[in-house]
This record gives sequence, structure tokens and C-alpha cells, in this order.
Amino acid sequence: MSNYFIAVGANKKIDQIRDSFLSGKLNSATYESEIVEHSLRDGFKILIVSRGAKSEIDTRNKVYFRGYAVLNGTEKKIMFGGESSNSAVYDKRQLSASSVEGCYITCVWNQESNVISISNDLFNLCPIFRCISSEIALFSDSIYVLREMRRVLRMPVTVDVTSVLARTWTNAMAGQMLSSNTLIDQIKKVPIGSSVRVDLGKKLEVRIEKRNLHELFETEAGGDYNVALRQYAIDYVSLLASLAALGPGRVNMAVSGGLDSRVNIASMTLSGELQSQAKITCQNSAPQHQKDFEVVSEIAGRYGLPLNQNMPNAVARKVERVEKPLGLWFLSSSAAYDFLVLPDRIVTEHPTFNIGGHGAELAKGQYGWRSMSQIYRSIKDKKIADAFYAETEHALLEMGIDFDDPIASEWHYLGYRNALHSGRFVTTSMVGVRPFMNRKLVGLARSEAWQSTVRQGKSMSVIHDLISLINSNMASHRYDDDRKNISTSEVEARLSALGGPLHREDIYKFEIQGNADEVVNGYSLVLAELVEKRGHMLNSDRETLANLSTEGAEIARSHGLANISKPVADEAESKLADNSLPLRFARGSIGKLLSYHLLD
Repeated sequence: MSNYFIAVGANKKIDQIRDSFLSGKLNSATYESEIVEHSLRDGFKILIVSRGAKSEIDTRNKVYFRGYAVLNGTEKKIMFGGESSNSAVYDKRQLSASSVEGCYITCVWNQESNVISISNDLFNLCPIFRCISSEIALFSDSIYVLREMRRVLRMPVTVDVTSVLARTWTNAMAGQMLSSNTLIDQIKKVPIGSSVRVDLGKKLEVRIEKRNLHELFETEAGGDYNVALRQYAIDYVSLLASLAALGPGRVNMAVSGGLDSRVNIASMTLSGELQSQAKITCQNSAPQHQKDFEVVSEIAGRYGLPLNQNMPNAVARKVERVEKPLGLWFLSSSAAYDFLVLPDRIVTEHPTFNIGGHGAELAKGQYGWRSMSQIYRSIKDKKIADAFYAETEHALLEMGIDFDDPIASEWHYLGYRNALHSGRFVTTSMVGVRPFMNRKLVGLARSEAWQSTVRQGKSMSVIHDLISLINSNMASHRYDDDRKNISTSEVEARLSALGGPLHREDIYKFEIQGNADEVVNGYSLVLAELVEKRGHMLNSDRETLANLSTEGAEIARSHGLANISKPVADEAESKLADNSLPLRFARGSIGKLLSYHLLD
């Protein structure tokens, strides 16, 4: 990503980093708004960099909070970053030691105890990468930034060969990190569900406080499937309705004729705010979208939903175009996520809550509810397979999951592919909403109650159940694929078991803390200067990518990775030569070669 940078350490090290930032070409107002520094005791400081850092830091209470959090336990709250939520200091400080749903990064410091606590959202949509030495601790959602800080501090980097080798596997599972290890041995990811504590006593000490995911997601507390799923459905609709109540057009649903989208469309019929103020869009710009559009149009017509319509009285968004999206890819994705997702715009004012179906695989299953051993045995190249084993075993152990757990692959998906793939929106927005990413649903999906009810049947039956609870008629309406269709009698049978349909009076409102318009979106301009200085702020044309790929292969060879990187280079060359293939659909080989530039 590219949202933030936090440095905690000795004064001289912090000064060195700050001075390197201030040597750029930005105006003084930008540096003043993005760079905030505070003195701690005993010769230590904390430095925070992000777009709008000055407004995200509550100086009096010593709390930095960026993004939004959903408190979905006994209290039902949505908390937004910005000055208006400073009164919620207790909740913000609590977040530094635990994780809840949403998308955020938070940091709390105590000048009396000289302790700093850092935490992020439960599903790691805004990740924490770390780089630690005896005098300074660095944290960011960008591996690129941490690598450049090591350059500023004249700290060498070495290659993690096992990590590099494992990710040469051509499966999409290896298109992003497979463990907390990166290609640079000195830079690691903080695992999902973990928090960071920095103690500044006689020396700097960093502790990663990890939690067992079985405990974190309460897999033993799933209880009755029907009761638990019903409560989740209520929470799902209530979250969307509470966001829609913030104003016309604030909730935006890009939908299709598929299952996951149907949950969102059905939710509109249980909430007056959603029905009158949410915007739904469906493309009909290509032959493959035609059936999606037909199905969604049928549903919208039947229920009077405003498909592809501008919302009256909606506040106009302010959009900032990204001139050189490849540079933003280097800053946000390099070494973490290989696919060339190249965002070209950022909503800087009046952002919308883009509701997506990302995360539904956490309930449906992404890898077929298999053990990791089954996937390991499917890899034909033994060297790659052994590296894959080492990386994924390490990842699972950090999460408290045994490698031979019967559904270890789904736990790994939760910790890595779901986080890094579904979290791509964070580059441009901190208010993307993923209602399928819910602690209760994930815990239920991994519980005995779920195993006996759902995983023995169709993996997508849970989504049918959700739709049936919300709007039974929509559940039996045709989908984009006939294999997803279910009959009215099947819906009625499931509804009987689930306790009958939900009603409007079941839907509640979340308390709102803060103002969504104060959430700052977009990459830091100060951090982007690092990319400019290295010559990576470039356009994403094929010629540029080919040159960068060639250079990346050379860098890999110079680090003794010639045999490892050759198959990657060969595939990248083939993808780049195929002008009919959109780069976003190319496999991760090009991105892997670009990431090797971080070793230079």
C-alpha cells in the first residue's frame, strides 16, 4: 500500500529520516501536513508520515488513527478517522491493543511509560510491514518505503531465497506473500490478528503480540448454525443501512448477476435508507456482461431499485487522477502483491462506501477446504514445493494453525491472499466496505456447526441461505449461471430451518463516531517522492514494463537468483509479447520481476 509510515527510535535516527524527506521538491505546506514528529523520553522520538497526518493525529491524547473501524460486539459503532472523532479517544486507544473489522491503522504512545502500541484492522486490509534494528523500529503498509528507509539509514539488505523461490510457483496462491517473510530478509509482515508493542527503556525492544486464530475468531463458539447465520444476516444489512443513512449516494454497490452481489441487492429491500439512498451499478459494456445486466435489470425492475441512476442531492466527489500508475504500484504493491492492479484515480473528498463481494470466499471456501499438505503435494517441482512448505508452515504456525489442520489452506487464505488481494482498494480509499469480512461469519465457517451443515454440501449454499433470509423471492430468481439457481421449494425448506425471513424491524442502526468526510484517502505525496527519486515513477506501457522486467532479471542474477528467476522472466516475456492480453489479466511474473528492483 502507500498510506503511512511510522518510525520510533533514537533521536539521531529519526532526524536522519526526517531530513531525507524534507530534501524533496514538495512545497512546505505538504511537508507540514504529512510529517508529524513527537519527542518521547530518554532520547527517543516518534515520526508519522501520511497524507493528512496532521488531521489524523490527536496530539492531546497521543493517538494516530487513519481509516474507519466497525465495533460489532456488544456495542454497535462505526468510528471514522479525523478530528470529529477525537472525543472517541477511549475506543481509539482500545484499538491499539486489539483488532476489529473495518480498514484502519492506529498508533498510541505513552510518554510516561515510553511504550508505543500499533495495530490494524482485523482482516489486515491495511497491512503492517516492519523493519527493526537496535536503534530504530520502522513500520509501513509499503515494503518499498521500508526498503528505501534502509537505504537512507545505510542499512544493507539481503535476499530471503526461500521466500523468492516459493513465490515462483505459477499458481495465483503464490501471486502474493505466502508468509510474513518478504524477498528482503530484514523486512517482515505482522501476521493477521497481531499487534505491535515497542518498549523504549534502556534499549529499544519490539514485541509482536500474536493471537491464535482459533481463539480470535472463536471457532468453538459457533453454536447453532441457523441462529448464528441469522444474526450475521441482521448485522450485514444493518451495517449497510447505517452507512446509507449518511447521505444520498454514499453507498455504492457495483453488482453482477452472481451470488455475492445478490446479498447486497436483497439488502436494499429491508432498509428504506438503502432503497432510497444507495446507488447500484451494473456494466453492460462487453458481451460477457450481458447476462449479468439482464438479470440485475429484472430484479431492479421488479423491486423498483435505481439501477445505474445518478442520485439526486448526492454530494459531488472530488477526484484526483494518478498520472503515472506504475509508480503507485511500486509504492503500494511491490514485493507484496504481484498482479498489476494499477489504480488511476483517488477520491480525495466526499468518498463513497464501495460495497464489494470480496471476502465471501472466507465462508464459501477458496481452496476447497483442503489441508495444506494436499496443495503441497500438487506442486511438481520439488525445490519449489519444499520452499512452499517452509513458507506456508511458518505462516500457519504464526497464526496458531497446524500445517496438517484439515482446513489449513483456508486459514492461510484468510491470512494472506484475502488480505492482500481484497485490500488493493486501500491504495486509493480507506473506506472500502467488505461486509463478508466479519469475525462471526469466519468463526462460524470454521466451526463444527458449519462443517456438519454446509461444507458437506454445496460450498455456495451459505450465500443462498443469506439471500433467503433477506429476500426469499430474490434467492430463487435466476442467476448469471444456471448452476447457481435454486427452486422456490428449496428456499422455503431452508427458510423453515433458518427460522423464517428477516423483517425491517430486525434491522438496527450503528452509532456513528466522527465524520466520513474527514477520512483522508490516497497515498502520501512525501512517500511517493521516494519512488520518484529512484526513477520508478513511470507509465505502464509495455515497452517500459519490458525494460523494467529485463533489469529486474539482471538484478536477480546479480544476487545469485539466476536459476530461480529464469522461468519467471520467460513467462513475463511471453505475457508482454501478447498484445491481446490486458496486463491486469497477466499472471504475476511481471510484478515479481519489478519487485526484484527492491534488491538493488
